[in-house]
Amino acid sequence: MVKYFIKGFFIMVAATILGTSWYLLREKKYHTPFSIEFGKADTPCTYVEIEGNQLLLNIDLGSKLALHLRKDLLDEITKKKFQGMASWKNVRGNQYKTPTYVVPRITIGNLQFNDVVVQQEDESSIADQVIAKPTATGSENLPIDVGSIGRPILTKFNLLLDYHHLHIIATNDLKKMENLGCVLHEMQKIPFQMGLLGITFKMHTKLGIKSFCIDTGASSNIIRSSLVNVQNCKIGNHNIPLFTSNCMIQDLDLGDLTFHTFDLADQLTDIDGILGTPFLDLHMLYIDFKNRVLYIKKS
Repeated sequence: MVKYFIKGFFIMVAATILGTSWYLLREKKYHTPFSIEFGKADTPCTYVEIEGNQLLLNIDLGSKLALHLRKDLLDEITKKKFQGMASWKNVRGNQYKTPTYVVPRITIGNLQFNDVVVQQEDESSIADQVIAKPTATGSENLPIDVGSIGRPILTKFNLLLDYHHLHIIATNDLKKMENLGCVLHEMQKIPFQMGLLGITFKMHTKLGIKSFCIDTGASSNIIRSSLVNVQNCKIGNHNIPLFTSNCMIQDLDLGDLTFHTFDLADQLTDIDGILGTPFLDLHMLYIDFKNRVLYIKKS
């Protein structure tokens, strides 16, 4: 899979409200696998139904937007209601202003959400967050997502992430999880906070203890450029400095991780870096959003 895009990190400046009705999850047991494909940006995507159309959307835990769609697809939604213009900033700190709507209903598998706020995608923002375009053989044949679903939807339930087996599952069913190899008492238990880009926790690196977030919308591991002496970095594809460090979360040795150096926005004061697809390819995660606890083990 190709690991060159960075996309889907948004900080809403205008207030965004998600009015959802979701039937299934409440406090009872639930276990709902998402249909997963990895697209051209090498991030997980799933199909979301809107007005009978199946749209391939990026699953983006780094996005504060509930739903993000291309303009041409928004134009085809007949029952949307215009809510006004909203300003937001991307991961570089650049500001954009695009129309916001409310869509009466969306469906992901057997999960239904009502009155979902959707933001129109800004193509220049996406281009602004790309490190380098994919060049791997066959990448041109991979599917391209047409938008994203973010934290206001994804944090409504606990998530099992297992990229190695192409699993992203909304679940709290311990027995079914154990059948998939997710045994919580055998995994490292890590408390986390919800920061500007979502799930945030401390990690030991050779630069010291730094704060990182988990982002399914990031196809690379990222570290803030200002923390690194790029003169000591290996130069990767497209002349991008690469920083490598042995990393640990509590007692869990993650081994050596490689990060693209990137000019993260100054406003993102709560993180020093981002853990994306290369990290998630190698680890199984269970995210308990209600109790703000992350369980992790190597795949």
